[in-house]
Amino acid sequence: MNLSFGELVYSHVMQFSRLALLALTTTAAAFAADYLPLQPGNSWTYSHLSTGESFTIRVGTPLHTQDGQVYYRLIGYVDRPLWVRAAANGNLFFLDEETGRDQLLTSFEDARPGWANAPFRPCEQESQPIAKSGPYLGPIGEVAVTAELQYRTFSCADAGIEAETYAPNLGLLRRVVTTIAGFRTFTLIEARVGHLTFAGRPAASFHAAVALSPGGLLNAALRLTLSTPEPLTLVYPTSQDFDLVLWDSTGRPVHQWSDGRAFTQATRSRDVSSGLAHNVEIPIQLPDGSYLLEAWLTAGPSQRAFSALTPFRIQEGRIVMQ
Repeated sequence: MNLSFGELVYSHVMQFSRLALLALTTTAAAFAADYLPLQPGNSWTYSHLSTGESFTIRVGTPLHTQDGQVYYRLIGYVDRPLWVRAAANGNLFFLDEETGRDQLLTSFEDARPGWANAPFRPCEQESQPIAKSGPYLGPIGEVAVTAELQYRTFSCADAGIEAETYAPNLGLLRRVVTTIAGFRTFTLIEARVGHLTFAGRPAASFHAAVALSPGGLLNAALRLTLSTPEPLTLVYPTSQDFDLVLWDSTGRPVHQWSDGRAFTQATRSRDVSSGLAHNVEIPIQLPDGSYLLEAWLTAGPSQRAFSALTPFRIQEGRIVMQ
């Protein structure tokens, strides 16, 4: 059976059975949903699968207040560590240490068209549940029941959270953020929830390497590697297979491979069984300095099925990786 990009191209490397995952996420049908289980020692690690950038959310020790509430030290979820508790409806509240009052941190209540305050994000933000949440497929497996939040901001154009996907009794599965380079999706790849631990890995990875030819020209090697025996089907909307852009240290594009090239507008598919490679010569000589190579495969709905960023420096006629 071929894996398509529409299926998110993931394989499952589970340290617990699918039945355990099913039990975690379907318990919400009978009990109140717990969208971020707050138990000491719980942790969730997320990765941007193209660049390898990652972050981790951890739950620390409890704090018992005089009114009987129990808060847990939550680190990595927002911009600062907070004492946080979960309400019966799944909403998260933090303890304002200056006033001693309960404040809303994340709301899962559907109060549309209203928006809820979402403090301590990269910008001043508000959140709102999406009306209909679909199933999720990622490195940790398949989740049938999810809750999705969308975010908006009034103060930043290139920072902040765009969307989040949660699984009841399991936690945050995916976070989409805005950066100066565009949207980035951070996916749950490893977690500990209660006495269960699990990990997953992508079935495919994409890398871009650079080298100098004897004549001083830059060569780029683009590699798609599969770590599953199941073939991968790539769907291309044109005859173009890949593209790349070379940026200098000022953010100026020095060269784009597709500039001046013509491609036929015909959808096609390609089955990849073990891997895929493209070797590209960039026909310019670069002076000493720092550069960034951005490369991607022009497959999938966004025509960026897989992408990679490779920073490097040219120094005295040789390449130094950064």
